[in-house]
Amino acid sequence: MALTLVAYALATLAAAPLLVGRGRWRVHRPGLALTAWFAMFFSGLFAATGSLAAAVAAALDQVLDAHRDSDSVLGLLGVIALCWLGFGPLGAALFVVTERARPILLREQETRLELTELVHRLRYRTERFGDLTVGFLRYERAFACTLQGLDMDVLVSSGAASALSRAELAAVIEHERAHVDLRHGLVLRLAEVNAACLPRVRAAAEMMRSSALLVELVADDAAARRCGGAVAGALRTLGTLEGDESMLLRAMRLEQRQDAARHVEAAR
Repeated sequence: MALTLVAYALATLAAAPLLVGRGRWRVHRPGLALTAWFAMFFSGLFAATGSLAAAVAAALDQVLDAHRDSDSVLGLLGVIALCWLGFGPLGAALFVVTERARPILLREQETRLELTELVHRLRYRTERFGDLTVGFLRYERAFACTLQGLDMDVLVSSGAASALSRAELAAVIEHERAHVDLRHGLVLRLAEVNAACLPRVRAAAEMMRSSALLVELVADDAAARRCGGAVAGALRTLGTLEGDESMLLRAMRLEQRQDAARHVEAAR
């Protein structure tokens, strides 16, 4: 059992970049690709933990069988030592995760504090979009982002607000709503901690890179279902203003999907 679980955990490390990290299908089905990444991640993690538990249980069973009819101190010490040896790697793994996650969480906290200060200095109006509170900042760069934990959910710069039409602004808000509802911040944090804990493992680095793209595509699709072509328009406007090639490619992706849907509708 332990060997089977170890083999599965290693197989997920090798197979994940090949199965999920490549192919155009990820662009067309980003939600499925993101789910597949994390399904392989958690199943591999549980398999590795289960292999350790199975190995310890099997070893304990053998030691207990050998000393079942004996009250020797040596047998008792052997059981205790085996327990410590078995759970030692688990403790070491938890220590590594804690130490690697600490600077990431500290950096995130510092960023939040800086944004909080920025909000207090530059906010010029607050507006409700459904159940979301949107704060508008006097800032010439065009951007929008989620900011939970204060008295608002989304931040939009004046540079973005002035460049976008009302429909495009609503599309940007829906994009950010998807990030909030689907907990994409937690998804990215898990991927970053995993990459920090496994710095030389290709699957961990690929998972972090893919997750950063896939959460944006998932949010684009969620916003497009609510706002239609305004999402592509907003991406093209912001991408042009900021010189962001990735936004322009995301806009092209949505436009191609809309064209394909129109052709299908016309064929009917």
